[in-house]
Amino acid sequence: MTTHCENTQAAPVTPKTLPLLLSIAPYGAKFRNGWLLWWFLLFTVTHDWLYGVTGRWCHLPVQQFDALNYAGMMFFKIGIIVLNLVPYVALRIVGRSAAHHEAGFRG
Repeated sequence: MTTHCENTQAAPVTPKTLPLLLSIAPYGAKFRNGWLLWWFLLFTVTHDWLYGVTGRWCHLPVQQFDALNYAGMMFFKIGIIVLNLVPYVALRIVGRSAAHHEAGFRG
């Protein structure tokens, strides 16, 4: 069963919503960096226990287990940068150009 949504467009970023978005954006990045830090600490402090627990489900050599965890952390960090930092910078640029436009400047 499929549903049809009449209004599929996202709400535009207006000068009224821009400060709200800019104030909320850093919290998402902090939350995701907290998860990454938790993953790193869990991996480094409890490495042998974690390897033993996951070894019950998948039989990996220690080197492959380490490589998968570090690659996962790397991709997670890249995701944080791409999905948090880039939109934040874009919002700052939009906010700056909106402020110049409201002040009567053309650039």
